[in-house]
Amino acid sequence: MFSKKLQGYTFFYSNDIEFRYLYEEIFKKYIYYVQLETMEPRILDCGAHIGLACIYFKSTYPGARITAFEPEPPNLELLKENLQINQMTDVEIIPKALWSTEGQMQLHVDIDQENHWSSTSSLLKGSWTTKQPTAPIVVETVKLSTYLNEPIDILKIDIEGAETEVLKECRDQLVNVKYLFVEFHATRLHRPEELVTLLMNSGFELTVFADNQEVPLNRMTRRKPTLYMIEAVRNT
Repeated sequence: MFSKKLQGYTFFYSNDIEFRYLYEEIFKKYIYYVQLETMEPRILDCGAHIGLACIYFKSTYPGARITAFEPEPPNLELLKENLQINQMTDVEIIPKALWSTEGQMQLHVDIDQENHWSSTSSLLKGSWTTKQPTAPIVVETVKLSTYLNEPIDILKIDIEGAETEVLKECRDQLVNVKYLFVEFHATRLHRPEELVTLLMNSGFELTVFADNQEVPLNRMTRRKPTLYMIEAVRNT
């Protein structure tokens, strides 16, 4: 267990390399930045991990009402600790994984003894590099559509390969979402075209990045594993 104080916040975490990478992405490269018209936005953090995005959203919008989804028990405990020590109020934690059905599923957790990353657990075995050593644990699942029956200012999705299945299930409720951030793992098994078409048909204008460089929609590839950040804003 590690701890670090940065920008007035205290963070507990389990992997220093992983933490520095995620902190850089969220607090220095501002991958989840948007300019909202309200200081009390409604935010869903899907794949909350240890709470960095929650704390970033709260630092930007102290009046935000956030629902955070995180199924992996060690991450869940760190999420609770980080929110508590930083006095983050009005954050509801849902200790479940998002999927297209409710029930139980296996979550495949990284078991790399030398460099364990706690942010790469997936409901889909081999969903990223296919070479990552994992072990399954059983977690509860919930449908995202259950939480989209009101206006949502920011929907952040980082759920390691399950994003298309989850968004297909709630496509009729996406009309309530203003801004959407999706981390998409393009592989031979996961086609970016399907997700892009779904979001565009749902009324979003898309901007896509890979390695912090904007990528034209027609240049997204799955010939090799590629991590994309899709920023979607509802057309007005």
